[in-house]
Amino acid sequence: MANKKWNETYVLWMGRGAQNPSMIVAASLSFGQGLLLLSNLLYYT
Repeated sequence: MANKKWNETYVLWMGRGAQNPSMIVAASLSFGQGLLLLSNLLYYT
């Protein structure tokens, strides 16, 4: 379920990114933070 939400959000980001380049930067930053958080959770459990 979470994976589906990620994919939908990612597609939304890419669609908006075509119109607004700064959106891509913000999206990739928060995406990176999400990955970092996820890897931390996996590492500590």
